[in-house]
Amino acid sequence: MPMTWEDVIKRTDIIGGVLVVNDDKHVYRGPISGIQIEGKRVCIKLLWTARKKLKLGKSWRNGNNERVFVSTKIRPRDIGDGWIVFNVSDTGCSIIYPKGVTKLDPTEVRGLKLK
Repeated sequence: MPMTWEDVIKRTDIIGGVLVVNDDKHVYRGPISGIQIEGKRVCIKLLWTARKKLKLGKSWRNGNNERVFVSTKIRPRDIGDGWIVFNVSDTGCSIIYPKGVTKLDPTEVRGLKLK
């Protein structure tokens, strides 16, 4: 049976995990603080985001984005080890990692000011 966003929301290991979004120029990542369905969109809330250039990017910088929206028409897939993948045509591949798998130290992100 295919995974749905409702299945993702029910997972207790997602909050505190990490969202990684790739586009053709950058990779963005941030710790997940919440996820909910708002009409025809899924809203993934992040505590903060960092971005880095894909080619030759050595340092992380403040990403200035604390919410990511995905159409509910886009289907998430569990690819094992709790990792969830979804593809968005204008951004590319995105991965949700459950808590404890990967993290980025916020002190390594230039320009990030935590609340």
